[in-house]
Amino acid sequence: MLLTLPESLFLLALDDERGSLRYDGHHALICLHYALAGAVLGKLVLCGYLTVEQQQLVVLNPPPVGDSLLDEALQQIERAHQPRSLCYWVERLRHTLRDMQRRLGDELADIGVVRPEQHRVFGVLHSRRYPVLDCRLKSMLTHDLSQAALAQAAPEPRTRLLLCLASCAEVLQDQFAECNGAAAEAVARRLAALVAAEPVAAAVAKTIAFIEAPSLEPGG
Repeated sequence: MLLTLPESLFLLALDDERGSLRYDGHHALICLHYALAGAVLGKLVLCGYLTVEQQQLVVLNPPPVGDSLLDEALQQIERAHQPRSLCYWVERLRHTLRDMQRRLGDELADIGVVRPEQHRVFGVLHSRRYPVLDCRLKSMLTHDLSQAALAQAAPEPRTRLLLCLASCAEVLQDQFAECNGAAAEAVARRLAALVAAEPVAAAVAKTIAFIEAPSLEPGG
């Protein structure tokens, strides 16, 4: 079963038993939200609907793609009055693609990877959670990413992009928890180099840095 890039990233961010995101805190959520927007753009690039020319996104093929989240993003980019940078679309889609987490969770539920659950918050508000049913699929994902991060050879494009976005979203800490000293530094350097060389992931990292340090300029 091959998940889409956004579905894979969302699955990696889930706590298997609780079905909620594996971490709390503003910084972690910001990283995940922008990485998910990047995953949508990355999927469209990998499928040949978009291309990157001088750090700007150009539409090669119009919608529909056949996926509601991807179609919504591609329609926005197609309707833009002028080409915009990757950073612009990472920032914009993070805000305009509504309920990304719920939509991705429901997609995973539809194919039997997770189970949707409703939880009350303060007895009134409802929180939707997605406990993982098929842990083998997630284990395969984490294994492939760990191997790609530690190997010397360049990963294939989809694995490389997912690895870079997972690094931006900070969902890989558990995979390298046992690394320390020189080994940890080597993994960190490799991930940083892969992110810098991958245009979509580099735009996600730059946008996150801009949000956390407003004096920086992310690009227009």
